[in-house]
Amino acid sequence: FFFIFFFSFFFIFLILYIFLSFIICILFYCHFFFFFLFFFFFFFQAEDGIRDAQESRGLGDVYKRQVSTQSTGTDKLTMVHLSTTALLVLALHVCGGSLIVTSDCDVDDMGGIMWLLASKAVNVLGVSVDSNGWSNQWAGAVNFNRIFQNFGCDSIPIAYGGRGFTALQETNYTGTHYLGLPKQEYMTAIDGILSTGCVGSNWTVDPTPQYGRAGYQLLTSALKAATELVDVLVLGTFTEIAKAVAEDPTVLEKIGTVFISGGAVQTASPPDLDGGTLTTTQQLAARGERQGDWNFFLDGIATSMLFSAIGQCRRARSGELQSPGGWVPSHCPELRLMSGQAQNDLDTSTYAQIESLCGPGCQGTEIGQKVLDFFGKRVSCLGEKDSQVKYWDESATVMAAGIADFCTEWADLNVTINLIAGDYFADAFQDDTNGVSARVCLHANRSAFLEQFWRPFKESGWATSVGTCSEASSAALYTPPLGTMGESTCSCDGLSARDIGIVIGLSLAVSLVVLAVGGRLGWAYLQRSKLALTQNQDLAQPLMELSLIHI
Repeated sequence: FFFIFFFSFFFIFLILYIFLSFIICILFYCHFFFFFLFFFFFFFQAEDGIRDAQESRGLGDVYKRQVSTQSTGTDKLTMVHLSTTALLVLALHVCGGSLIVTSDCDVDDMGGIMWLLASKAVNVLGVSVDSNGWSNQWAGAVNFNRIFQNFGCDSIPIAYGGRGFTALQETNYTGTHYLGLPKQEYMTAIDGILSTGCVGSNWTVDPTPQYGRAGYQLLTSALKAATELVDVLVLGTFTEIAKAVAEDPTVLEKIGTVFISGGAVQTASPPDLDGGTLTTTQQLAARGERQGDWNFFLDGIATSMLFSAIGQCRRARSGELQSPGGWVPSHCPELRLMSGQAQNDLDTSTYAQIESLCGPGCQGTEIGQKVLDFFGKRVSCLGEKDSQVKYWDESATVMAAGIADFCTEWADLNVTINLIAGDYFADAFQDDTNGVSARVCLHANRSAFLEQFWRPFKESGWATSVGTCSEASSAALYTPPLGTMGESTCSCDGLSARDIGIVIGLSLAVSLVVLAVGGRLGWAYLQRSKLALTQNQDLAQPLMELSLIHI
């Protein structure tokens, strides 16, 4: 809050100051304006302000120093532009918080991870791969390895998750996925999408030691080691984050926001939730066309545990609930859902559309061509139609990076997870009595999303800057954070785009008040000076100049 307020206030005040200076110069006298320019140049000409020796990173390329030691008037104006640009870049970069990802490594999860690595929008501390979801774990972890290595970020640790809390009754199931859902036949193409040549050239991989502990232990150790709030992005089941919280509830204090992909919040309870025995066959039939809530369903008990834990944390913090041992949380996570309804608004793109969206950024480099082929050919590799595939987890990933202006309809809902056996098992329902408040994106604008998602790939330099993850080694198994991108380790403490807008609006209001008060005092001083001038004409000119300078 204070970082954003400081930089936005400084920049807005600066712009208003320059504008008013021009007006005064035109209407009154230009000495005041020249005094301002002298002060401004002197303030920003410190030689250590922007260093040549430091290697530029990502957005840092915007403000690499381009002025000579012998500055001319034109050079000084360039320095003004570069200095203010640096402030904007720094103000944006402080929001690049840290993120831990839990995922089932479906194709949309892979797309989201590629976007994170290309955009460098946040620091990725690690990834936990679910044992149950839309890929087999043995293939999913290796596919993430392929992506990290091809992007030059193999220092980011990958951990294996364990079995979930929910054990469904299986009926005539012969596959290898322990719940029988999704069916094994669906996952064959997903497991091999990067290694069978279906999406063009194979994504090569070298055997790399994985994180030496379970997924929930990666989450716990990374959160406890963090000095700032860390966000958690759930692209698969809730198993590992629920285990981490169950093992040590105090980690909730370190989580800024839990971003969730999927989930269809029912606004009204059905007349009869009790459906009897819960079997995989029944669940497959019941879900039918109801998309977007698989992440909730595949370990419904874990989903409910996390929602309940966050609700209890908030009640303990407010004093409404006495927690064991008298623990009073200093902070409780926020909940943000990229709902299945909103994700259904985001149809995938064809190969030709992606060529246009990505432009030169996906041409001329090996990694750029691989990204183009992956997104352009994945639908056919899955044996699906374009209308059946959405930007599911990609949209939640972009939201977790603080970009959510593509959401056109939001709702603040109190959500509870139904655990009564039957057709609605693990569905999310609006419950104003017992529910946990969550901010839910209900609908999204596809064009706005495509603009945000493809922007990092569209930039021609992204493919040549891969591999800028930190040099932290995954061999340091018990000393997270183990792999981060960029330098910033701060977090925006869950500030949304709306929150940031409010802060910037506040800084604008304060800037206007300061300028108004200063202008009023300056004008009063000018009037008093004019009165004195009428009494002594000989001092008129120097005193007029002096009073205008003081304004």
